[in-house]
Amino acid sequence: MITKDVESDNLISIYVDARKSDSDRRVAAQKLYEMHSPAVMKRIAKQVFNPEDVLDIAQTVWMTVLRRDTLIEKYTKPQGKFAAFLEAPIKWAILKHLEKLPYTIDSSGRKHTPDFTELTDSSYQQNLDTAYYEYAVENIIKPNLKTIESGNRCVYISSEYDLVFHDQTPSFDEAAHINGYEITTATKLHESASNKPAESRTDDETSLYVTLHYRSLLAQADTKVSRGKHLSMMVGLSEAVFRTRLHYAKKYLLGLVRNNNLVSIAEPDHV
Repeated sequence: MITKDVESDNLISIYVDARKSDSDRRVAAQKLYEMHSPAVMKRIAKQVFNPEDVLDIAQTVWMTVLRRDTLIEKYTKPQGKFAAFLEAPIKWAILKHLEKLPYTIDSSGRKHTPDFTELTDSSYQQNLDTAYYEYAVENIIKPNLKTIESGNRCVYISSEYDLVFHDQTPSFDEAAHINGYEITTATKLHESASNKPAESRTDDETSLYVTLHYRSLLAQADTKVSRGKHLSMMVGLSEAVFRTRLHYAKKYLLGLVRNNNLVSIAEPDHV
């Protein structure tokens, strides 16, 4: 017996196969849509109560999903997982749609400010599946850290170290590259930083030094102060300045993530 999940994978294999005729591929896409459209609509309707908005969001989901390049790149391990694969594009489409609205409609038909989960660094995994989350960190956040003003970068790295580096302490070369320094410059910055207290280091020195010595600096934490206080002391700043710089760093990186469109919204090809 061919299950819905197996049939979905069969239809996708036809749809992404450039050797198939346009007619065969259109039929496959249509069947895939018909099989999963009711579930997609139901899933969206759990969070969005205006029928017109539900239809608009569903259309965005299918415009996103029914792209050969998206399926080829993102749906790499089918194994009957297409229904689960749809979850991330649905969440993303809901967020993008609600961001544009001056109000939304609740289950009682009343208008109110859109209720959606803000995409901050701490909530990536709540809104994107693992593949998209890892993609955002590795391909958008890490490569663009060096484009942030050094004062904001050193704060961001100290606050979000585990997000950026996981459990791996970067090598000297990696730390230099992430901060946007040539090795010779990085060496001078590190030597200078090593001979100064935190409050006397420049932002460039602090950013490189914290990247390399975060674990040992964290281990020296004063148990009498909060983590936020300790992190601000680690980079030689007041808590207020630390929070302000962190806000701007996160806002900048979040803008890059959104503008990059992890799930591209465009017209489907040959559908």
